[in-house]
Amino acid sequence: MLKMEIEGLANVSVEKISAADAPTERASIRAHEEETSVLGSATWFKSDLMDALHDCATTEEAMQKMKGILADYEEGFGEKSIGFTKPAQDLGTEGMQTVDDYVTAVSRILAKTFGEKYTLEELEQEQYEGILSHDSHIGINRVVYFSFDPGDEEICINMHNAKSLSVEELRNGFNDGLKEIAKRLKEDPNLAGVKKIAIRSWIVEKHPKVVERYGFSLDGVDLASISREDYIRRYGA
Repeated sequence: MLKMEIEGLANVSVEKISAADAPTERASIRAHEEETSVLGSATWFKSDLMDALHDCATTEEAMQKMKGILADYEEGFGEKSIGFTKPAQDLGTEGMQTVDDYVTAVSRILAKTFGEKYTLEELEQEQYEGILSHDSHIGINRVVYFSFDPGDEEICINMHNAKSLSVEELRNGFNDGLKEIAKRLKEDPNLAGVKKIAIRSWIVEKHPKVVERYGFSLDGVDLASISREDYIRRYGA
């Protein structure tokens, strides 16, 4: 999932950001530029790990869960990353007061070891290819993919964690992705039975008003949706 201030994407073609939103977008751009600097890889790992460990209350609990996550990293990134997570696996939690402290330390180690073989862009590409290896995940572009199984009456839009892209590239990718999905809804016979388009993400929880501006209705803490007809009417012109 894409960890950035979603206000930076809210400038959709059908609705402009108001003047009051401008400071928020500028702050988002500054934060994004910092994340794609020298420490970009560490930020990328921390964002990904915090998503996976959000329900851990203690550093010990996080450390136990981290073992499986690190194993998945090595499997997902392929042969040239084998053994790269060992320094992180060997890291204890002594002196670390919070889960955030622990994840920050692990992220810096991973950034150093994986950085010997991967650029930030390559990290993202490797992860995205892993995501799209699942039969139910359908890629649209570097920013947007959706989940769908044949026979489902719903598709679920997801956003890839593409921190190496500029805010403008993210915005354009997201808007283009929404339009491409509308095109497929109209033309792909496999999607003929889809009645609802959903977004299930931290974005809904943290930025519900922005999600509503995209035309989605809030269905829960982390879920929003829109009907097929309304979605196509909004993005399929």
